[in-house]
This record gives sequence, C-alpha cells and structure tokens, in this order.
Amino acid sequence: CPPPRAVSYSFTWCESEWMERTFGWKSAFRNRERLKEIPEGHTLLQTGFRQIASRICSLYTEFPHVFKFLVGFMLSESSMGAFATIAVTYLKKELDADGMVINTTILILLVVSLPAAVLGRYAMDKWSPHRMMCGSTLYMVVVTFVAPLFIRGGNDKTRAFGQMMVPVFAFLWGIGFGLYYPATSATYVSIIPPGSETELMGLFYFVGKVLSWMPPVVFVILNNVTGQSWVGIWALVIFYMMGLGLWCMMDMTEARNMIANLTDAKKKVASAMSGDTATSGTATSASSLETGQVQRLDTAMTTKGGCPDAEL
Repeated sequence: CPPPRAVSYSFTWCESEWMERTFGWKSAFRNRERLKEIPEGHTLLQTGFRQIASRICSLYTEFPHVFKFLVGFMLSESSMGAFATIAVTYLKKELDADGMVINTTILILLVVSLPAAVLGRYAMDKWSPHRMMCGSTLYMVVVTFVAPLFIRGGNDKTRAFGQMMVPVFAFLWGIGFGLYYPATSATYVSIIPPGSETELMGLFYFVGKVLSWMPPVVFVILNNVTGQSWVGIWALVIFYMMGLGLWCMMDMTEARNMIANLTDAKKKVASAMSGDTATSGTATSASSLETGQVQRLDTAMTTKGGCPDAEL
C-alpha cells in the first residue's frame, strides 16, 4: 500500500534538506527573473520546440558555419553515442563474448581516452581544433571500417583471432574518443555568436542526442539484409562520414571573422551609448551603421530567430 501523500512530500523535503546541507548545491544557484514569456495558448513544451526550430533557421541564414557544425555533429555524435550499444551487440553475436570481455573492452577504451584527451590539447594548439576534429573523425572512420575485418566470427580459429584483436581495437578506439570530444567542443565554442552562449550550448547537447537511435536501426537493417553482423557495424562509418563531409565544408576563418566583427560592433555600440566615444558627425554615423549591424544580427538571434514562420 503506497504511503500517504503527506508522508511522501515530507520524505522528499527531508531528502532535499539533507542534500543541501551535505553538498551545499542550493547556494550555487541564484534567483533571477525570467527572460521570456510563454506565448498565450502555448505550453512550455511547444515553446521549447518552436524556439529550437527558430534558432536552427536563424543559424542557417545568419551563421551558416555554425549550422553546418551542428548538423555534422548531430550525425557524427549519433555514431559516438550508439557506439557502446552496437559494440556490445556485435561482440556478443560475433564472438559470443561474455561479460568479462565486454567490460574489459569498455574499460580499456575509457582508460586510453583520458591520456589521448590530454595529448589532444597540445595537438589542437599545433594544428587547430577544427583540423583535429576532422582528423579524429576520419581516424574513427578508418578504425571502425577496418575493425570488423579482424573482429568477426566464423570458425573457432577466426573467433579466437577476433577475441585477441578486441583489446587492440579498444585501444585504438579509445584514442579516437579522447581526441574527438575535446576537438568538437573547442571548435564549437570558438564560433558561437556572442550573447547566445547559453542557448547554443543547450542546442549543442540537444543535437548530439536527437539521432542517437538511428545508427542502431541502420545496424539492424544491414544485419538483416546481408545476414552478416560484421557488415552492420559499418552503420557507424556511414554517420561518421556524413558528419565529416559537412565539417570539411566549414570555412573557419570566415566563421571566426563573423563572430569577431559582431563582437567588435557590439563593443563599439556599447561604448558609444555610454558616452565614451566622440560625438562628432563621423563618429555618430559610424555608430549608427554599427548599431544597425548589431540590431540586424540580434534580431536574427531572438525568439523568432529570423524565421517567424517556424512551426513545430
């Protein structure tokens, strides 16, 4: 018999009070006024999805390189997110791997990814985050494409050889994971329009999860069509390559210049409005042009996002 509602509420309150006293999390969150109102006749869920649609549309028109990055990340991250699910299924079916083999494989991957991420920091300083992002994705394409050629079932000899190669490829995949995530994050934060960092980081995590279901579906389709699960693992390669193709189309110099020009224009407008700049006719005219540029871009990054017809 479930406890009375009052008892449940009391237990929840006591638990939250204990968490607050133990970790002190509540003090880190400050109260602030809401930034936007929910339109009349819409729910919070509807408003959230409308905002996402409008934001994506505004990025497509005003910041195309950010748009290309997000679409590419949505595709490549779907493979990264589904990697564990497909890998476990593949090892179980092809090699009849037990829990020890699977857990050891995942452990090797995670442990190797840590020093790889540290090395990736120095590599980004030398070659740039964008090149590291494209390079690490290409690396994952090659390793994942080659892996099922070595790790596959069949007779006892082939299966034994595949089990011997599992730790080797776990090591190689760990390097790829360690290089991929720092590079993608560093690339993205360098091209985010100023003033929209919080919302666009939320969009970054949203697009990273929205297609996580698709690679497993393609894996099942390839497995059923060909009757070979080692072919199905190439579903990961398909999404890696689609994301890599979009990232290679990005012009990082142009993307950074757009952000730098917008940032400079905002600083000049703020300085002019505070009275720190000269009030001559030339300065006033220049300030007006800068204000117009900032207002145009800010309008594109508002709730409508430059796309008033964006619907659910």
